[in-house]
Order: sequence, then C-alpha cells, then structure tokens
Amino acid sequence: MSKLITLLLLIGAVYMLWQWQRRAERARVDAARAAEPRIPTETMVKCRSCGVYVPAKGAHDCGYADCPYRR
Repeated sequence: MSKLITLLLLIGAVYMLWQWQRRAERARVDAARAAEPRIPTETMVKCRSCGVYVPAKGAHDCGYADCPYRR
C-alpha cells in the first residue's frame, strides 16, 4: 500500500511540475508578445476610378482623369 501512495505522490509531483512549466512558458510568450513593437494601422478607402486602396487621410492622385483625390 505504501508503494501505491508513493507512486501517486510521484505522479502528482510530476503533473504539478508540468503545469508550472506550462504557465511559465505561457507567461514568457505573453511577455515577448507584449514587448513587440506595434505597427500603426491606417484606414484604407478604395479609389473610385482605379480601384486601388489608398489611405483615407493623405490620399494621393492615382493619375486617372476622374480621380477623386486630385490635388
């Protein structure tokens, strides 16, 4: 009976160690992900004349005569 209890305790200890390692790895990945620089995003709109997506702010002329972003 004592061998069975020892085996169960050993299995429990290995399981707890495995869980601890998983949590540590998840925390390491989350910290690395948080440290990555964020690339700012812009809203894009489709040009009615050529169909190319251009930034909503500061859009430039696409070269077509009916371009809505002509300056």
